[in-house]
Parts: sequence; C-alpha cells; structure tokens
Amino acid sequence: MIKKNKFMLLSVVVYSLISGVGGLLAAVIYQLTGISYASYMLITLSIQCLLVIWSIYCYKKIGRQGKLFNKAVGNSIIWITPHYILLAIVLFDNMKSIATLDNTQILSLGIYFFTSIFIAVSEEVMFRGAILQYVLGRGKRKAVFYSAALFSVFHLSNILISGNILSTAFQLISTFFFGLFASAIVIKQKTLLPILIYHALWDFTMQITIFSESSSLLSTLGTSSSQLLNIIIAFILLGTLAKRKKKGELINE
Repeated sequence: MIKKNKFMLLSVVVYSLISGVGGLLAAVIYQLTGISYASYMLITLSIQCLLVIWSIYCYKKIGRQGKLFNKAVGNSIIWITPHYILLAIVLFDNMKSIATLDNTQILSLGIYFFTSIFIAVSEEVMFRGAILQYVLGRGKRKAVFYSAALFSVFHLSNILISGNILSTAFQLISTFFFGLFASAIVIKQKTLLPILIYHALWDFTMQITIFSESSSLLSTLGTSSSQLLNIIIAFILLGTLAKRKKKGELINE
C-alpha cells in the first residue's frame, strides 16, 4: 500500500514534468527556430501522446482493473447534459469565425482537434481513472476531493509555459472545481466516456474561441455558465455520495 501511495504521487509528478517541461521546450523551439504554428502544434501533439502512454501505464499500475469505458450510464447522463447544451451554444456561436481562417490556421485547428482528444484521454485516465479509483476505497467524497486537488496542482506546470501567475492561479481554481465535477460524474456514471468526450470538445471549442480573437457575449455567458455549473452540480452530487466506504464501486460494477 505504501509503495502504491508513493507511486501515485510520483505518477502525478512525472505527468506534470512531461507536460510542463515538454510544453516549455515546444514553446522555446517555436520562438527560436521560427517554425510554423502547425509544426508547433505537431510537437505539442507528440507530447500529449507521451502523456497518454504514461497515464495508461499508471492506470494499469495502481488503478482497479475495471472497464473505463462502459457504454451504459443510465439516468445519470442528465447531470452532464446541461454542459453539452452550453458547449453546443458556444461552438455554434464561433462557427462563423472558422470561415475567416486561412489554410494554415485551419491546419493548426485540425491538429489541435486531435491534440484535444489526447489531452482529454490522458487527463481523464490519469486523474479520474488511476488516481480516483485508487483512492476510492478510502471513501467517495475523499476520493473526489483528492483527485480534484491533484488535478488542480498538476496545472501549476502551465506557469512554465505562460509565465502568467494570475492566469495560472485562476486556472488552478477552475480546474479544481472541474475536477470535483468530473470525479463526481465518473462515480455516478461508472464510466469515463461522457466526461472524456465533453473534456475533449471543451478544449477544442476553447481553441476555436482563441482563433476567433474576439468573444461574443453569448460565448462568454456560455463558458462562464459552464464553470458555474461545475461548482453547483459537483456539490449536489457530493451530497448524494454515501459516506461509508465501498470498495470496487466506481467502474467495476
């Protein structure tokens, strides 16, 4: 148990180093060599591939060997449906800006589509797969908070890339509440699939808003409402989770 506890913490440290140092090196190469933005995105995609491999290894090492991608989620899908609706609104609102992109930007956006999938897979398998399942035996609520805290702390590595302390601080807060929401959803639905798909689409949609260079009031309200919903639904679901410890109840059922 002690060895697994140490490996769990080590897994997050290594994951953070791959993400932070890899992202920093990619940014330095982009700035110093003058490569195209599409090439920079390909380097970023390669880093995400490494993170997927590492997260799957960690899951096999410390996660419970249940199915991560059960198809049936039952009535609990209602808890994530509002997020999909808000995401669709933001995506639709920004679709018109895609028509104004040049070929290079479209190529970069296409690469980021796959990057967003790899980001979602690695982060969900690591934090809602390996970490959440490993800590679940100590209690559902404790597992949710522990997984969310590690997910938030992991994003400290982004300061190596952005260098913006204020932006990183805001991201730590928002990712903590998203971690609470995502972990509670996974326990409720006993599958990573719905939250993983949402995670990938969210990252991709946010990249589209960056390319559009201007956010409409509708998009701003949509993204803000999604973050507010993370907090509300997370605490509602936390209130429904049993206090007693139940082993093997996350995805193995």
